[in-house]
Amino acid sequence: MKKEVLQNDWYKGVARELSFFMTDQIIRAYRNMKRRYGHTLPNVLFHSHDRVLTMIRKRSDFNTLMDYYKTLSEEYIVSELKNASRLYDELKEALNDTTLDTNTWPAISKLCEELWLYYMFGIYFGYATEIERIHEIKERHYDLVVKVRNGINDVQILDDFLKDHFAGIDLTLLTEEEIDQYLQKKTLPPQAEMDERNREYLIKMIDLETERIPGDDIRATIDRYLHEKDLSDIVELPGTMTYPQQASGRARIVLKKEHLHKIRKGDILVTIMTDPDFVPSLSNVAGIVTDYGGITCHASIISREMKIPCIVATKHATEIFKDGDLIEIDDKKSIVRKVG
Repeated sequence: MKKEVLQNDWYKGVARELSFFMTDQIIRAYRNMKRRYGHTLPNVLFHSHDRVLTMIRKRSDFNTLMDYYKTLSEEYIVSELKNASRLYDELKEALNDTTLDTNTWPAISKLCEELWLYYMFGIYFGYATEIERIHEIKERHYDLVVKVRNGINDVQILDDFLKDHFAGIDLTLLTEEEIDQYLQKKTLPPQAEMDERNREYLIKMIDLETERIPGDDIRATIDRYLHEKDLSDIVELPGTMTYPQQASGRARIVLKKEHLHKIRKGDILVTIMTDPDFVPSLSNVAGIVTDYGGITCHASIISREMKIPCIVATKHATEIFKDGDLIEIDDKKSIVRKVG
């Protein structure tokens, strides 16, 4: 049975392909946001299945965070975004021709953690651009906002660095401290734990305190927070048009970058969210449909640049549609529907 989250306080906020290491960094970033800004999202369920991370959060927390952005001056916002941009450039430079060892890792990990703090500020600033005054700030600093808003994709250069550094060992399945321990003592968590992190895990964060939920309790725990209803009869979904133009084609469901090879010319890409790795495949598509995103997300920006019909924030497109379904993007009604 396909299900939809009802309008209670908890909801599926966003999902994307992210490693266990990146989940650990995001949790740190939420805590660091609280220390720096006095505001954050303190309650989140981090559910990863096959390395696709879904973050289930509270609307009340999100709305409070948006209220905080309303209080910020343009000067302060731009300063924080520039910090994110600067730190990304520093991280990129630090990883260039660098050997990962006990001498280099402390500086790299510290830089990554600081970068995530400012990137998270930029990510939620992107959501706040729905507010008129914040939207005007975005328009005046568009290039900077785009760079930072898509930073969650850029920071995965560290994932690539960690994956490729030691043959046969995927360090993206470790926390920051576990990587340090491996570099010092060559010890790793048990293989069963590594396999579970790669397959599925749930981390519950309540008031910024985390608890790892055992595998057998994952579904029951999620069900306690999310109230759902049947989606089986749904054939169309509303969303936000980012490049308004009519389009139709066969749906091609891409949950992970490794599925991009499925796309054929004239297909409509249906995905959770896009990132820069998707761009080479987008020249073939008739349209883009995403579950998540807003007017400053990667899909929104790239669709406008490439003039590809695009609708984001449909919430359930990857659940409702199947590979090969004939679907259409109706730009007049801002919906995507199954037509055959």
